[in-house]
Amino acid sequence: MSVSEDVTVTVTETVHSITGTVRLAGGIAPNVGLRLSGGKKRVVYTDAVGRYRFDDLVAGTYVVKLDTSRSYVAAPRSASAVVSASDVHGVDLLVTPR
Repeated sequence: MSVSEDVTVTVTETVHSITGTVRLAGGIAPNVGLRLSGGKKRVVYTDAVGRYRFDDLVAGTYVVKLDTSRSYVAAPRSASAVVSASDVHGVDLLVTPR
């Protein structure tokens, strides 16, 4: 004997993320601090291959930029992202050493 039941789940509010990569002209940029503004300000660091992720974001407009880096200059200096109905991917920065 088996028992089954259909369940309907309604999601009324979701949280999203912004992801991207920080690169040097000739390769990856690990351990680079990035600051997110436009809501609750926070800082994350790139992983070993230059990827980063800001999680738990509500709908809104955000700005991603280097976190007071003395080692790098970013081009562009910052990147804007509008989070609405889905995650935002590919918010990438190219950095050069100072």
